[in-house]
Amino acid sequence: MAKYTYDSSTKKLRLSATNFNCAEMRKLLEDLGFTVQRGSTGNHHTFSHPRLKTFFGGNYDCGHKAHMLAVYPRNVLKILEEYEDELKGLKK
Repeated sequence: MAKYTYDSSTKKLRLSATNFNCAEMRKLLEDLGFTVQRGSTGNHHTFSHPRLKTFFGGNYDCGHKAHMLAVYPRNVLKILEEYEDELKGLKK
């Protein structure tokens, strides 16, 4: 699978919010420089970005069978859109 960019990530989240799995979400976030960690329940995941100084973290839950609830991809999309300028300006 190709590496996600900001534009490909937001496009994927917009088009596939109801058909998104946990592995895809992890890859998308990590490709954009986020750190993803498993929460205490195993299905719960948290993410943060070391270079986004005003972003304190987000989360999603993978405990809903094959695909996560659409609310989680939508929430991630909102976060990416809020930090668009910063994410596009980061050099890895």
